[in-house]
Amino acid sequence: MFPGYTLDSEMRVRAGPDTKVNNLNELVALFRSKDAQLWEQNKDLFDGHMRFLDNSPNKSNKVAFASFPRSGNSFLRKYLEMLTGIATGADNTLHVNVHLQMQNLKGEWCVDDTVWIAKTHSPWIMPDAPSFLANKMIVIVRNPTEVIISWLNLVATCSHNVKQPFDVEKDYPNYWDWWVEDCSRYMAAWYQTYIQEAKMRKVPILFIRFEDLVTDPKSQLTNIMRFLCGIKQIEGTNAERRVQEVIDKGTAATRTYDLKESTLKFDANKVRYTQKQLDLIQERMKEMMFMFGYATTEAEPDNNTAFYNFGKNDPMGARHKSFRTLNENMIDWVCSLDDADLAKF
Repeated sequence: MFPGYTLDSEMRVRAGPDTKVNNLNELVALFRSKDAQLWEQNKDLFDGHMRFLDNSPNKSNKVAFASFPRSGNSFLRKYLEMLTGIATGADNTLHVNVHLQMQNLKGEWCVDDTVWIAKTHSPWIMPDAPSFLANKMIVIVRNPTEVIISWLNLVATCSHNVKQPFDVEKDYPNYWDWWVEDCSRYMAAWYQTYIQEAKMRKVPILFIRFEDLVTDPKSQLTNIMRFLCGIKQIEGTNAERRVQEVIDKGTAATRTYDLKESTLKFDANKVRYTQKQLDLIQERMKEMMFMFGYATTEAEPDNNTAFYNFGKNDPMGARHKSFRTLNENMIDWVCSLDDADLAKF
């Protein structure tokens, strides 16, 4: 499946002795450079094969990519691979994710310095998952009512792109009620962890909304490049050239598997929930919804992702800063840190 690669004793994909690998420091320097001729000379780094790194020690630019399951993980992961030309790693074991390995995500169960960015669902960690340290984090965010039903479809069908052949809320309302209660509790705790870590600056975090990645991928990829490479503006750099090349490939190139019809409808599944269930989700995830633009506010009356109405005069809406402001502060922070500073995270 991967010519030139081998499988190790744990069935992880590894570069063979003659397989091309990339050096991270050289790659970041290439992205930061404005030398167009240098870019043309290195076009083969982005030949679509998603190489591994050469395993040189990475003490200051290891990146964790965190998501709650079904928040657009594979979608953004594909973008990250296309942007960097490097296979993304993952701390999920092959006991459950060999299918993703077979779908060309060759870095499954690799978190060492052969990968730059490693996927995780931390702080939810599966048994036997390998641990790793990161200096930065990218966190993807998605409308909770879309995530909850999508997560149930995955658990029930063991498939990323198949949904159950019935309406669970109609045929099994008691189970659905339990699932919404259980899943929203864990999801609220998951988001609160990252909101608090961002507020306390425990580690540089860049938040990417699934909805923005679909509707405006260029601005999201631009922010990712700024964050990964530690540069405030990418205009004129090879990082900007790479972003444009990825955008020019179109959205079909970013799909690891076929998407369900409802995936790109950002609030399509809200009709599945009772008002009591929606009230529960809103109560538990209120701060998340205000922070990431899913709640109605006076400041953004035309927000097309304001799926949850807390009333325009809710005090949290007045005092809560948008994650977009937080992202800009995080990028400025990353740009102010040298390798020694980043190595402390």
